[in-house]
Amino acid sequence: MYPKISTWPRLIFLAFLLNTAIAPAVCAVSDGTMSRGTAYALGLLGIVVVLLAVYLAWVIVQPERF
Repeated sequence: MYPKISTWPRLIFLAFLLNTAIAPAVCAVSDGTMSRGTAYALGLLGIVVVLLAVYLAWVIVQPERF
């Protein structure tokens, strides 16, 4: 059978893949005034903020699970 892979590494990997799609768009919007590293950092920060908002909404909707 296949070994069970934990979900956290998979989620982190998907966040980095999503960041590689978002960071060039962030860099393009800034008209080249922002470095690539800053664009990647802002993209990752945006992903974290959205995931945190989804998690908090989930906790508000289903508080008995937590």
